[in-house]
Amino acid sequence: MATILVVDDVAVNRELLTTLFGYVGYDLLEASDGQDALRVMQDQVPDLIFTDLVMPNMDGYEFLRSLRSNPRFCQIQVVVYTATYLEAEAAELARRAGAFCFLRRPAEVEVLLATAEAAIAAPLPVVEAFTDVAFATEHRRLLTDKLAQKITQLEEEITRRSLSEQRLVLALGAAQLQVWDWDAVTKRVTRVSMENEATQPTVSVQPFVFEDTLPSIQSSDRANVEAVIANALKTGDPFSMRYHIFDKDGNLRGREVQGKFQLDEAGEVVRGIGTQLDITARAAAAKERELLAALVENSPDFIGSVNLEGVHQTVNPAGRRMIGLEESAVLSDLNMFDFLHGDSHQYASEVVLPANMATGEWRGELLFKNQVTGKPIPCECRAFTVKSEDGAIQSLAIIARDITDRKETERELADRLAQLTAFRRIDVAISSSADLRLTLEIVVGEIRAMDDVVAADIYLCYGPQQNPELATGLPTDSDPRLALAELAVRNRVRVERPSTATHARGIGIVEAVPLISKGFVKGVLVVKHHSVSVSRFLEALAGQLAVTIDGAQLFEDLERSRSDIVSAYDETLEGWARALDLRDKETEGHSRRVTEITMQIARAMKVNREELPHFRRGALLHDIGKLAVPDAILHKPGALTPEEWHIMRKHAEHAFEILAPIEFLRRSIDIPYCHHEKWDGTGYPRGLKGKQIPLSARIFALADVWDALRSDRPYRPKWSFDKALDHIKSQAGTHFDPEILDVFVDLIQASRGIEGTDGVQG
Repeated sequence: MATILVVDDVAVNRELLTTLFGYVGYDLLEASDGQDALRVMQDQVPDLIFTDLVMPNMDGYEFLRSLRSNPRFCQIQVVVYTATYLEAEAAELARRAGAFCFLRRPAEVEVLLATAEAAIAAPLPVVEAFTDVAFATEHRRLLTDKLAQKITQLEEEITRRSLSEQRLVLALGAAQLQVWDWDAVTKRVTRVSMENEATQPTVSVQPFVFEDTLPSIQSSDRANVEAVIANALKTGDPFSMRYHIFDKDGNLRGREVQGKFQLDEAGEVVRGIGTQLDITARAAAAKERELLAALVENSPDFIGSVNLEGVHQTVNPAGRRMIGLEESAVLSDLNMFDFLHGDSHQYASEVVLPANMATGEWRGELLFKNQVTGKPIPCECRAFTVKSEDGAIQSLAIIARDITDRKETERELADRLAQLTAFRRIDVAISSSADLRLTLEIVVGEIRAMDDVVAADIYLCYGPQQNPELATGLPTDSDPRLALAELAVRNRVRVERPSTATHARGIGIVEAVPLISKGFVKGVLVVKHHSVSVSRFLEALAGQLAVTIDGAQLFEDLERSRSDIVSAYDETLEGWARALDLRDKETEGHSRRVTEITMQIARAMKVNREELPHFRRGALLHDIGKLAVPDAILHKPGALTPEEWHIMRKHAEHAFEILAPIEFLRRSIDIPYCHHEKWDGTGYPRGLKGKQIPLSARIFALADVWDALRSDRPYRPKWSFDKALDHIKSQAGTHFDPEILDVFVDLIQASRGIEGTDGVQG
């Protein structure tokens, strides 16, 4: 097998080539430069030479020139294998000096092997004939250029190393690392570190004996430190340990030490090198993080986070319990919306997430969902973004507090406020209305308006059996409310039954509350609802409502009695009026007719309705004073003497004397006392003028004269309609009030032809 000589000043380069060629069977020789190669070749001439160019003592070009000038070695093929002279001029000079070929390092294995085979099999090398001067000139030029390149590369390397050292200094300062180098022979340690705000590293060299440091190490850490160091000194393996040490001021500080001991061939430690880091602040921060983690772990609130895709990353135990999530549930299988209830999905998507991304925080309320029951859980929430050191949003976190109890309390307070407001309105309705039915409708309306009330009605009890009858609402053919009301009346206690309707707060009830006053059941309040607070409200309302119904019924009884008495009075008065007509020999129905005409005029003039009954009674009793007039004068067929007229005119005063002592008829005196007064003041008994005359008397005067003219009398027949109307009109401003006369004329003209009816006689 052929022999190959490898010439290179770098041992690693020689080893790579000798290993490669030796593996395929070549015999190998080595040399560190051209001179060394010529010496080796004195003992054994190789078949092929692989040489570098840049070498000490004799470089590759000089080596080639020496070979070609030596008859013993001039026929050996030479392959130039270099990583330095790569310019075309360098390759050309090598070819002219007799090189077989020029290869750049590193070359592929296949290329190296193929080149070696080709070179060994090639014919004798061709050497271009050029003078030593020409070669020296070209060689010197290449060396000068290469030297300039090397100087430039060296300067760049110095700059690069300077920058590296600066970066190392900055890294040491940023990491607060201290580099230590311990010489086991001299027992001295060199420490390199960066002090705060320093621009140059601090280097200190101090004696260091491991055993001397043990007393300053916290006693609980010493055993572990001794064990770690002992193993590292024995094996030379890298080590890492943490411990606490007391500084010169007696303060306990944390240390993290990493390093490796270098052993000699005998296994003895010769040196150690590594780093030391003060971890006091980091340990404190770690403890703080542990404390915070414990707080999160044991917090009663829901605390969790999701990634930017909305997939859950963490949920603390309390959060899992709050939403009924099993401990074995895999969070990565759940989306953030899986934990929300109903409309909170859309609200979180449209409001919460955009607010978080825009401002980094959102506060408000959301409805979470129990994963087992599906029920909503009202929560007070704070959502915020979690960012990396460069400010990029990494995830979203949320803290949620279950406010179910608070919401329930707020709802109860709202219910109580609504109930108090309803109480107030009911109280106002009770005190401002005498109509029991209207009052009960208002009460029921207030109850029905409550949030938890579905329906409400009131039954009133009548008769000895106290049978309940619906007072509000509409009854049905088969009304279960009535049956419940009857049961409440019979047992005189509150009765309740489950409702068939369901509600968000649970199954409701139908409740019948008896309204008891003075030992008697006055009615029953029946309400369908879904809240305990409504039951309490009904209990409080029942007593007030019972008293109200009792009072209203008592008032109705009194009003009924008063109405009966008034009816009896009025019937008596009508009997008196008929008796007066008979005694005065008036035409039949005179008192009734003048009374009806008077009432029609009064209604047309929109007289207050409360005054109309007094007008009617006064009209019926207009001639009550004639009871005091002797029959001889009252029934005299001829004209009366002045003395007799004086007595006759006294009947108005007699009417006042008769009626004034009667309280019931005191407001009806004006017609009997003043109906003979005239507008111009020529009437009697007091000669009143104009509106001094009471309105009722002015109205009645027209009705009385009209009926007298339109009725047959013993001393004359009745007048015709037109004659009577003309006469009445002629008395405007003298006998009658002109305004009332206009109203009267319109009335009788509108009713003309209805003779004998209840209308105005015509």
